[in-house]
Amino acid sequence: MTTTTKRIWTAAEMERWTKEDACALILSPLTFIWWMLGVVGSLLMMWWGFLCLVLAAVGTWGLFHIIGPKLEAESEFYDQKQKKYIQMIEEKQEWHREETIEEAMKKGKKRTKGGRR
Repeated sequence: MTTTTKRIWTAAEMERWTKEDACALILSPLTFIWWMLGVVGSLLMMWWGFLCLVLAAVGTWGLFHIIGPKLEAESEFYDQKQKKYIQMIEEKQEWHREETIEEAMKKGKKRTKGGRR
């Protein structure tokens, strides 16, 4: 079975507008409308309510299938970016902490547990 949606994304490809984005743009509001109409129609025991629920379930599956791989790749990209940022912040904090300890030692302050005299 061939797939019509792209399954592997690079960082540069995630930024561009693609056919998957266009499909998600159209399918997403339709799916929400089908869910709303399906719940109301089903509570009123109308045949079209059950049909809307089936359409909503298929639409939701379609959204996950179409846009899911792109969102997962984007999430991984930002996770890596966040890890690098956290590491950079921790390095800066360590440098700052070491600097303040050295300054305190130069001033002759005795460092005890908790950083107080």
